[in-house]
Amino acid sequence: MAQHIITAETILEVLKADTKGKGGIFTIKSIKTQKEYSYKINRVCYKNIWYSHIFVETQYMDFLYLGYYSNGNLILKGQVNKVPSAIAIAYVISCIEKNELKYINERTQFFHLGKCIKCGKPLTDSNSIQAGLGPYCRSIV
Repeated sequence: MAQHIITAETILEVLKADTKGKGGIFTIKSIKTQKEYSYKINRVCYKNIWYSHIFVETQYMDFLYLGYYSNGNLILKGQVNKVPSAIAIAYVISCIEKNELKYINERTQFFHLGKCIKCGKPLTDSNSIQAGLGPYCRSIV
């Protein structure tokens, strides 16, 4: 499956959206170390508070729950905060939250799999593939 480069701004849009997402998948790759981790994020609203649930891929398309992001906080589940993939996403989200988008874009690459990272539907036009979000998800972010 072809991967397409997106930016930290796309991840920020998904984390801050006030809309439900079914689970977009993306990969973060460190330019310095070349290590990469794939994540899945889905959005839910519970008692009028939005939560981005974050999962990490442990085997091909098999994801482990890491924790959630809400109101500027990343809450990791149990001892998972010592796992390299959890440290990586915590660092990236921290930089994104501080609006250090240029900094994080210079140090990491973000990829999506040709599906909207918000709703998971296949992307069919070049603007959507480049953005990592379909036209509907771009319009409501």
